[in-house]
Amino acid sequence: GASRSDKDRTLYNAARPFRVIGNVSDGEIVQLQQARGPLAKVSLVSMWLQELISREYLAGSTGKVAPPIISRLYQFVSDGMA
Repeated sequence: GASRSDKDRTLYNAARPFRVIGNVSDGEIVQLQQARGPLAKVSLVSMWLQELISREYLAGSTGKVAPPIISRLYQFVSDGMA
C-alpha cells in the first residue's frame, strides 16, 4: 500500500469495498471526519467495536458465551491494531 500513489490507492480501495452492517450514523460520520489521520480513524472504530462487544455481552445478547471467549474477541481487536 505505501508504495502506491494516492490515485492507485483510491482505485485499489474502491475495488474492495467493506460491507457496513447496520449503516453508519450521521454522528459516526462526523466523528470519523474529525479524527486526525488514518490511525485516529482506525483507533476510533476499534473503540466502537470493543464498546459493541461489551454492550452486547452485558445485555446478554451473546448467549451463554464464557468470559474467556469474550476476552479473546478483545484480543483479536487489539491484535488488529498492532
